[in-house]
Amino acid sequence: MNLSVVIISYKSNLLVQKLLESLATQSLKADEVIIIDNGPEKNSLDFSQLSEKNKIKYFPQEKNLGYGEGCNKGFLKSKGKFVLFLNPDLVLE
Repeated sequence: MNLSVVIISYKSNLLVQKLLESLATQSLKADEVIIIDNGPEKNSLDFSQLSEKNKIKYFPQEKNLGYGEGCNKGFLKSKGKFVLFLNPDLVLE
């Protein structure tokens, strides 16, 4: 495994969805995408369904860990040689 992408989310499911769509258009493909969700939303996209079909690993948290601890948790769960941390409000062109 070469590239792991870690996304830390806090009540930003729609932004994460746009980021995931933009990641899919890139020539350099991530081997896995790890979403650490510090504030799972009940009424939006269900990332657990996406994880069954794609290389997405979704980890909802019971409390807000904060950005730093979320990054550490995502890093420890990653298997890639390289780890790329992305904020959920980013769209890759």
